[in-house]
Amino acid sequence: MQVFLTSITAAFTQSFNVCIDKIVDAIEKRLDQKIDSQASEIFSLNKRLERVEKANKDLLTENTNLKDSINQVSNKADLLAHNIDDLEQYSKGTNILVHGILIQAIVDSKRLVSLPMLLTLSGTT
Repeated sequence: MQVFLTSITAAFTQSFNVCIDKIVDAIEKRLDQKIDSQASEIFSLNKRLERVEKANKDLLTENTNLKDSINQVSNKADLLAHNIDDLEQYSKGTNILVHGILIQAIVDSKRLVSLPMLLTLSGTT
């Protein structure tokens, strides 16, 4: 009887081990498929992240360049405004306001007024 139990136990153990091996192989196959799928998705996301980071870096560079350009244009505008102010004082020296000679001007559609005449001398320094 001992031999019979040993042979049954051996057969049952072998059969049990084969079933467990099949189950483990099926689970391992499914996990490998999921790992491959996840690896592919991670690779795609990594490539997308690299493209987005490059675009962000390019935009930061462009933004910096535009800020520099704005500062340069602003400085030029300030310089030109200052130069205009400087030149304005010299242009007033060439104007002569003559009193006593009246020029008639239409202020609105119904009224005529007399204004003093302003002469501008050109070609003088």
